[in-house]
Amino acid sequence: MTFNQLVLLVGALFPVPLAAQSITAKLQFNPIHVEESIPLSIGGSLEVGISPKSSFQFSGLYRFDKQLSQGIDRGPKYYLDYRYYPHLIQQKNSGFYLSPYIGYGNLQLAEGDEPTGDVKSQRMEEMLTGFLIGYQPYKKSRLSIDLYAGPEYQWRTKKVAYATGQQSELSLNRIWFRGGISVCVRLKR
Repeated sequence: MTFNQLVLLVGALFPVPLAAQSITAKLQFNPIHVEESIPLSIGGSLEVGISPKSSFQFSGLYRFDKQLSQGIDRGPKYYLDYRYYPHLIQQKNSGFYLSPYIGYGNLQLAEGDEPTGDVKSQRMEEMLTGFLIGYQPYKKSRLSIDLYAGPEYQWRTKKVAYATGQQSELSLNRIWFRGGISVCVRLKR
């Protein structure tokens, strides 16, 4: 899915917040960098409650993965989560939740990531799915945090274009981990 298709999808869903049970805007920033396991990232989310115990959340983030002497790998990642809150804490869509999700990522790789040949460009496309367990402790305030973690399965395709005109693709599927902390502002409760 391209960025323009995502913008059209979000635009088509824009009227949904008018009938929403709750609306929450979230900001996320990860200042911790551990090799390629944990890249630097910044992102945002919009959670739209469709009932007191369930919601959909659309998230986007931008990753910066700096490899020593190889440049910076960078690119967007998008997620669509369904969240179910079995036990509410005073407000709609609050407390512990279970969340299956799907996602898409497109990472532009630095030149140093491919050791052989004259590389013109290379990128990594990712299709993602997984399951999160999280906690969003709203009580009477509009401000909160969102803590979440869970496994993620990634279907990854590395696409390399060489200066000679040749192209190659390599599948690199793996089980990974998704987790984070977001600062939340409840716009409609």
